[in-house]
Amino acid sequence: MTEKKINRYKNAARSKALPARLTAALLLAALVSGSAAALPAYAADTAGYTTGYFAGSAETASDESMDADASAYETDAESGDTEQTEAEQEGAGSSGSVQSDAEQSDDLQAGESTDVNESGSVDIIQDSIVIARKDSAALELYSYPSDGLIWTSSKPSVAEVSQDGTVTGRSVGTAVIRCESAADGEQYDSCSVTVKLGNSEAVFLAHKGYSGIAPENTLPAIREAVRAGFDGVELDVYELKKEKRRKYKPFILISHDNTLKRLTGKKGKIDRLTHKNYKKYKIRYHVNGIKKYGVQTFPTIEQAMKTAWREADKAGKKNFIIELDIKQKTISKSAVKKIIRLAGKHRVRINSSHYQVIRKFKKYRKYKTTELWMFKDKKTVAQRKAFINQAKKLKVKGVSMPPECWNSSLIKYAKKKHLKLATRTNSPAQAQKLIDKGFERVCTGKKIFTD
Repeated sequence: MTEKKINRYKNAARSKALPARLTAALLLAALVSGSAAALPAYAADTAGYTTGYFAGSAETASDESMDADASAYETDAESGDTEQTEAEQEGAGSSGSVQSDAEQSDDLQAGESTDVNESGSVDIIQDSIVIARKDSAALELYSYPSDGLIWTSSKPSVAEVSQDGTVTGRSVGTAVIRCESAADGEQYDSCSVTVKLGNSEAVFLAHKGYSGIAPENTLPAIREAVRAGFDGVELDVYELKKEKRRKYKPFILISHDNTLKRLTGKKGKIDRLTHKNYKKYKIRYHVNGIKKYGVQTFPTIEQAMKTAWREADKAGKKNFIIELDIKQKTISKSAVKKIIRLAGKHRVRINSSHYQVIRKFKKYRKYKTTELWMFKDKKTVAQRKAFINQAKKLKVKGVSMPPECWNSSLIKYAKKKHLKLATRTNSPAQAQKLIDKGFERVCTGKKIFTD
């Protein structure tokens, strides 16, 4: 048994985690040796039992039962724990060699979990931790040398560590924290620290639902987004083919592509389907989580929004956001009214790259909780400026472009227009840079933040 495991075994006992059967075995060993000092002071206090109780139990217990317990103890502890017990027996008579019952009781009350050792070994409890940027966490020790410690970080720009073992996240990435003996650098232990964005640094929306682990734009992807701690979901919307009926009722599906080929393997277009035949087309290709969640159908907008709000209510997320990316320039007035009606007073963001769509929603919008945003992926700086000007003219809440479209001058330009800023990325590093420059919303298919 390694010294590290022995220390953990001792601390488990001191935290009253030692089983009663094992403590009885320790008592038997003390009685056989003829020395009550063989029993560690903390054993009698384990699990709330008293020494008197164990003595009574020892008198009434059968020899076979006690022998079996003693054997189990010897097997668990191996040679390391047995030798340690013998050392305690030999030193029990000398002054100060064994801690008194009163002293050990004080240690337990104080929640003491570390040991000062003379061998110089260092033992960190945590092997790895995850912290948010700008947050701190304390590393704890099982044991440490009496001659002092030196704490260092492999990447101080990612995670700093103070000389009391407190780690502070500085930027997204991974660093290794090392703790070594001040007298002997070969006696050390380490802990891996992963620093992520904090969920309070921005509004994180799950792109196409949590498409990093579940089929995109499906009900499982919406449920997983809520469970993973996202602030909202971004979903793509298509209105189906207008059918010849006396009173037209718009039918809206959730899908990113208008073509069916990528997801279903079949020819055709989403906006040519009807409410009667859309279930024939199954989502089975080029998405994550098919093996786990099975083949999926395209959800309707009603199913998607109800699922999101139901899961959000269960999770206590009252301000959960649904962002609807309207793909069609020619979405009908009836479809716009239906989306606004479904949204009600919930937090819903309408996002589109088509100014015609924004104008329609602006005309029929009832509540301010339905925000209007615009998204574009423009190639030149001049086109990007023109897009920002158009957004300002339409009086939308904010604008979104991919990270590569933004530079410092464009960010300043958009802020002068009093527009909020957003982006879409799966890169924590890219998200960090833009958040530091004032971006309030990040749409991502991966969980690049920590709760």
